[in-house]
Amino acid sequence: MLNIYISNNIEYWREKLRFLDQKVKCYENFDLSINYNLGICDSIDDLIKLKDINNKCILIFIIDNYEQIFEYQKFNIHYYLRKNFFEKDIEKIKDSLIALLKNKNKVIKFNSGLIEYEINIDNILYIESYRNEIIIHTKLLDYSRRFSLKKILKELDNRFVQCHKSYLVNIENVTSLFYDHLEINNIIKIPVGRKYQLLVKNKYQNYQNRNF
Repeated sequence: MLNIYISNNIEYWREKLRFLDQKVKCYENFDLSINYNLGICDSIDDLIKLKDINNKCILIFIIDNYEQIFEYQKFNIHYYLRKNFFEKDIEKIKDSLIALLKNKNKVIKFNSGLIEYEINIDNILYIESYRNEIIIHTKLLDYSRRFSLKKILKELDNRFVQCHKSYLVNIENVTSLFYDHLEINNIIKIPVGRKYQLLVKNKYQNYQNRNF
């Protein structure tokens, strides 16, 4: 989720900021899980309150002069827009945000009939193999694809691990690990094959230690 909040509630700047809204919003997709909010705040205090509520939001502050950068440095503002260099700064911020989205929202693509799907890897809970197909279970929907687990694993990042001859899981969603199975979001039970137990255990422990 990407939340962007920008200071200065003046109509003149609001109109100019629509450029950023349009350019960055083009990276939205149904299954990409990007919630882009262009919020306009009245003051630095409003921005900090938003930061306290959502510590993952991106803060952009419009300034009149360079001195204000040092004044607001303690608030961890991500980007500054200088009024005298607005067009130049907004272009740089736009490029930076798009690069962030491209990196954040890696997708896998495949066709099913005439429909092309793009699935955000962040949204995948687990993948199971069934006969000649795989079923990709996401936070939103399930997708079937004629593919093998071995091939799909090459398209994924190191958050994914094979836990059974018929299952891959996103380790970020594993909430409990037992001898012969694991749980995703404390609800879904996935079997763990004997030959995969050590691999899954190490992957799970590394993830837990990294996020402790």
